[in-house]
Amino acid sequence: MLACDPDQPDADVIAAEARDRLLLGMTRAVLDVDRLAALVETDRTATELQQAIEGRAELPMGEFASLRAAIARES
Repeated sequence: MLACDPDQPDADVIAAEARDRLLLGMTRAVLDVDRLAALVETDRTATELQQAIEGRAELPMGEFASLRAAIARES
């Protein structure tokens, strides 16, 4: 919705910033993708999860929220 506002960055920029926040949170919590995959309910392998976090695969909003919550719990 923010991307619809001409004064806000476009959707790609917002998505990239959100993924960057996941990576920064993982760094603060000292989590690697193997541990993160174990903390959330996902059908993805750690490699597939890493691809999604890096933007090379789709990351649905629900999965993004689960990842953010898991990182917050570990911080």
